[in-house]
Amino acid sequence: MIGSLIAFSGVVASFPILRYVLGLKHWKNYTVVAIGFSLYLFLLPFGAKWQIGLLSWLLVTLSLVAIMGALRKKFYHRNLHFFSKLALTVQIGLAVYLLEVWALSRLVGIDLLTWFSIGWAGVLLLTGLETLGWLFLKRTSVEAWRRMVVSLLFAIGVGIIFRFKTLLVFLYMHQEILIFFWAVTIIISTWKHINISDFVRFRKILNKSE
Repeated sequence: MIGSLIAFSGVVASFPILRYVLGLKHWKNYTVVAIGFSLYLFLLPFGAKWQIGLLSWLLVTLSLVAIMGALRKKFYHRNLHFFSKLALTVQIGLAVYLLEVWALSRLVGIDLLTWFSIGWAGVLLLTGLETLGWLFLKRTSVEAWRRMVVSLLFAIGVGIIFRFKTLLVFLYMHQEILIFFWAVTIIISTWKHINISDFVRFRKILNKSE
């Protein structure tokens, strides 16, 4: 348990680094963590065949991104209660998730519908994607897809980190790393330098003007 909490501290410390040092914009910390943990839980039934599990999770996630994003836009201008719009989006997403898990069970030869982890993976994934859907209402299409890609890539990283027991055991054996993560969080909170993404972009503009 301690190793998992220290790993979580490292994930939390990486959020400001991602945004203020690297200049990569994702969409809300909870959303990324929820989707990342959904990947971790989704991979459990696959065991050593985790590559198949990862590919399956990606297909399910991307299909839900497309479907729930389209539903969010469709319901946005309808004369429905706000929370009813959210509930309808998630309910339809849940139906799609169940159908896709059933189809995957037939394809991979694992009865995924009997695994508690698949159920909780669906809860976290649908909750995270419901929040992620706001991107397409509050940002331009290009910016929305950019943040969507960064968020999903970061979520995959989170899921893979918690899958490696060797890393969690190492963190348990070296609990002083937690102090390092806390220190990094405090240092980045006062970061006032230009981020790497902006530096590269401005450098290209200056080179063109010369």
